[in-house]
Amino acid sequence: MRITLSQLKQSHPIVIAAAFIFLISLASATPAQSSAHVAANENQKSSRYSASAVTLNLSRDLVRLGIAAQNLTPNNPSLDAGPLFQAAIQYIGNNPVQVLTVDPGSYYFLTSQTETQYLIFESITDLTVDFQGSSVFFQQGLLRGFDVSDCQRFTLENVTIDSLVPRFTQVQLTAVDPVNGILSYALLPGWADPATFTNTVFGTPQLYALIFRNGAEVPGTGLTYLSFPVTSPTLTLVPNGPPWQQSGTLSTLMPGDTIVVEDRSGAEAISVENGDSITLSNIEIHGTGGGFAVQVGQTSNSTAENIRITPRPGAFVASNADGIHFTGSLRNNHIRNCYVKGTMDDALAMDSEYIATIVSQPGPRQLTVTRQDSVRFPNGSQVNFVGTATGVEQTGATIVSQDPPDSINVGFFDQVNLTFDRDLPSVPPGDGLVFGAPDMRGGGSSIEDNLVEDSFGRGMFLGGLENVVIQRNVIRRLPNTGINVFQVTVPNAGSGVPSHGITIQSNSIEDVLGPAATGAGGAAATQAAIIVNSNDPNFDFITSPVNSNISIVSNYVAGSGRAGIWIGEVDTGEVSNNVIVRWNQHPELPVWGDNPFPDDFAQPLVERFSQNLDTANNLIEMDSTLSGPVSLTPSSATIRRRRSEGSITVKANVPNFAWTAVSDSDWLTVVDGGSGSGYGTVAYSVAPNRSVSPRTGTITVAGVPFTLTQAGRAAE
Repeated sequence: MRITLSQLKQSHPIVIAAAFIFLISLASATPAQSSAHVAANENQKSSRYSASAVTLNLSRDLVRLGIAAQNLTPNNPSLDAGPLFQAAIQYIGNNPVQVLTVDPGSYYFLTSQTETQYLIFESITDLTVDFQGSSVFFQQGLLRGFDVSDCQRFTLENVTIDSLVPRFTQVQLTAVDPVNGILSYALLPGWADPATFTNTVFGTPQLYALIFRNGAEVPGTGLTYLSFPVTSPTLTLVPNGPPWQQSGTLSTLMPGDTIVVEDRSGAEAISVENGDSITLSNIEIHGTGGGFAVQVGQTSNSTAENIRITPRPGAFVASNADGIHFTGSLRNNHIRNCYVKGTMDDALAMDSEYIATIVSQPGPRQLTVTRQDSVRFPNGSQVNFVGTATGVEQTGATIVSQDPPDSINVGFFDQVNLTFDRDLPSVPPGDGLVFGAPDMRGGGSSIEDNLVEDSFGRGMFLGGLENVVIQRNVIRRLPNTGINVFQVTVPNAGSGVPSHGITIQSNSIEDVLGPAATGAGGAAATQAAIIVNSNDPNFDFITSPVNSNISIVSNYVAGSGRAGIWIGEVDTGEVSNNVIVRWNQHPELPVWGDNPFPDDFAQPLVERFSQNLDTANNLIEMDSTLSGPVSLTPSSATIRRRRSEGSITVKANVPNFAWTAVSDSDWLTVVDGGSGSGYGTVAYSVAPNRSVSPRTGTITVAGVPFTLTQAGRAAE
């Protein structure tokens, strides 16, 4: 969900019971390495500033410079980092500081700067905030952690983020009443009672549940809506919910199952709004944020790289909603080399939304509109129109003036009178106003070289974008679709904007859509591993090709619970050189919402409501034994403790498949052949093992592991 200003301005106290000591102990825990796309070793963390940059170290310089009465010493759970950071930010507003940093350690934000935000960076230019591998703990996981707004050339890096009181919990199922939809529970040590999730500054909690058995979501279940408030020790399901909330599925639940309860009414761990050249780098996020883990809205030339979003030890949830979401994406934004696991909604997302809704058309060159959220459309913006009934995008005109006048401080959902440079076509009330230039809809952006696994929404959601590339990602083990280019045509229910010029290439989509049920309705999450579609949430198709220039090439799609690739409502595009194997693995799963094409579930490749599509040269085999997009020879090695070198032969199983090779260990280094297409050789170097114990490292190529075990001194 996206938090609006009207929500932020509500003012109710936050009261949450929590096991403080248990959560503090997590500060010293190191998450297990589970992705070769992101190395967690601090030796691999990088800084973008030079040695000559003017640096302010909060752990050493606050007293010396007269900024505060004490320095921000690390590892002191009773020291509130918030006021000291605020004092430092105020200082750099009048002094030439390029780097804000701290000594490595743990830091605690015990009070928030506003009712909803812990630390605000506003209208700052040319600043790097480097935590040098430190851990940051926000007191309340429901509130926004770092708020970066209207900044330019701003970097936040080298930090692990968690909360002392998360806005999710885990309880043990003790009994089920499947007829009345009631789950009885017992508390687990160190976890809060969900009955303590009461009204907050954000209003009424939005409670959801997922149910786990033996570490995995129970087959056939899905995201479950809960009634509020909770009366301990029972959870009541919202009546008339999706099919997995009905008695048949509820009867499969067993005492001893773990119920995760989360409140999705809050804000993000990191929020970026209205910026340019923003970099978020080498960041880990564990179970904080009442909504997205990371939101980047209305920015350009910005990058989220080497971000790990994973559950804390012993938990199932990494974020209450999306992982990394670029909302209202402008030009040249990138999500690269990130690892996402355990998000309760979409793992990675990028979209361009309605910027306004038409109210009336007073004259041939005038429109009265209602602004969407606080999206700004400056004079000189080229805009188009999207019909909510047809989904068709119609060429518009350029805004030349507006009343009230354009400003950097626009209101939320305010009404604006626009004047254009030419006569307009007839535009009905309720239709959408959208940006018309590709640069205002993500042009030049990419999502590449990421790993998504074991999350509970879609792997990737894309909506309303133009000229964006999705490549070399690995997405696996999700109850929802892997990659979804999606247009929701109901205002305020999604992007609402067709997509143009989208390239999806050299991705590996494995074992999605099952065995758990999808948490969303209709085609958005149930139709195929890769899907392009335009419809409303009830699967009412738009039957004309409103999207254009969509290319889905050289992807590996294996083990899909439904179809392999489903492409609809597209004019001009290509679906070729894809390998689709072992589709329709979970025909037993229910569908939430109407679906006029249930037979499509059993097809490897489906084309509907499209024209001018090239669907040649796809390799399709139901019983294929292929286990990945590439094959590695050898697949493992065992060596002595001394320094050594070796190589891996890479064979692509997909025509023209592009791959990268990444190590998860600083002692196992890729020295040559780190990327390629088709066949190739990866050369690696191994540092001597000076430890008594053996060690194991992994080089991963397109999600396929090469495991190397090196002996320790005890073996010689």
